[in-house]
Amino acid sequence: MAMISFQLQAAQVTEISQYGITWTFSQPVEAGQFVSGDWWVVGPVEIVSVSPEPGPSASDKETESKSIYGATSLVTDTRMRNGSMVHLGPDAGHQLNRQGFDSRSKTYDPSLSISFPYTLEPNRSLISSVSSEAFDAKGKLATPNVLGQEKLFLTKKTQDYALLTSAVLTCLDQVPPADAFRPPYVGTDKPLYRAKDIQWDKLLKLAPVDSVPSWESMERIFDRPWFEIPASWQMQHFGPGLNQPTYGREFTRLSSIASLMLSLDVPNEQKQTLLYSYLQLGIDTYGMTVNGRNWTADGGWWQGRKWVIYFTSILLDRPEMRDLPNTRFQEDMDTYYGKGAHGQTALWQLTYHTHPRPPHQEELRNETNAKLYKMAEGYRFINSASWIGQALVAQHMMAKEIWNHDAYFDYVDQWMNDSEPFKFPKWLPRGCTRSVDVFVEDMWAAHRDSVPDQPGGKDNLKWVWTNMKTRTGEWVDNPKPE
Repeated sequence: MAMISFQLQAAQVTEISQYGITWTFSQPVEAGQFVSGDWWVVGPVEIVSVSPEPGPSASDKETESKSIYGATSLVTDTRMRNGSMVHLGPDAGHQLNRQGFDSRSKTYDPSLSISFPYTLEPNRSLISSVSSEAFDAKGKLATPNVLGQEKLFLTKKTQDYALLTSAVLTCLDQVPPADAFRPPYVGTDKPLYRAKDIQWDKLLKLAPVDSVPSWESMERIFDRPWFEIPASWQMQHFGPGLNQPTYGREFTRLSSIASLMLSLDVPNEQKQTLLYSYLQLGIDTYGMTVNGRNWTADGGWWQGRKWVIYFTSILLDRPEMRDLPNTRFQEDMDTYYGKGAHGQTALWQLTYHTHPRPPHQEELRNETNAKLYKMAEGYRFINSASWIGQALVAQHMMAKEIWNHDAYFDYVDQWMNDSEPFKFPKWLPRGCTRSVDVFVEDMWAAHRDSVPDQPGGKDNLKWVWTNMKTRTGEWVDNPKPE
């Protein structure tokens, strides 16, 4: 079906501004916008300056942010604020866990920071940032947070993020089609996916429930690029705050909610804005994956990435986007078939947190594993309560076979069954029993029983550590119980 394009007419411009960032060129360049709203230019182009200007900070404020476990993330370092970088990917020696935006993060690599004037070549993406210098009365970074601003989620209005916002400028060798999505911001391969290829008939039409979130709020949360740089837990204190969530729990919850809303029986015109942004996230996440990113288990960090890639591959009819035989995803590493101490058959394992962790659900809590059990169960809630929506949508879209890890879906079913033993926190929002999102629970209650019969995956595997000291592991056969 024909839908409205967001792209502005290609034009000759001498500067481009987005999200408070302005790129100024040495001469007029041909430019326009992708359907995501991000800008492209035909190059090469010389960028003479970017505003706000990158460079040292004049602030004498001390900065320090640590994880709840005491690991340092942000430090006092004035070398760089408002940095820009072009991340060419591992093939060019650029590590995905390094960044050139802000020197307060321990992930800072000054060799990645760009100085201007700078010539941006075709098939390159320039990412520019605005650093945060907002502090609260106690002297702690207090950067506005898009999730808190929208008042939809259990998130404070401000967080200790180094970055306020970021934007991406893509240089191509020719004018892209008017309906093109922005290619991934990492690497030098810039494939152009197009809105005309969206398989609108593959979007579900599930009956809405009373608790559907605000479309406008969800559109705002997804409308700016979500960056996965640095590819490290330290992005928890990095941001950019006005662009995205920074923790895997919120990534997965938001992805679940977005894909559920896109599965409602409402007009496609109502879905278009959110769909374009969600597909753009899938394109970017896939781009990280083909540039060497693995979404391996690590507490609550790297969940949620598999489904947004697979959803995008289905909607754009791109099966190659899910042909990722060497990529590990957290949901698959964490779930397996076994014999739980309480009679469960689909089990969850912490897998990794700081170092490899053994399975914990196969034995009852005792003095020898009490500390591990308590931590593992805490992370089990963080993961399990976030997975419900994406598991529901995937099954309604007949995607169990392509997901190819049945233990994940069986585990979510078990989690949503009242017989699953778990001590749920007392702070759950009203209307929630096994997650923190009323909309997701309402959709599960309304539509789980109508999931169509479908084949499962061909492989049933379990991730096991072969040597915990060297942090090496492998997939082993893990037959599904009869």
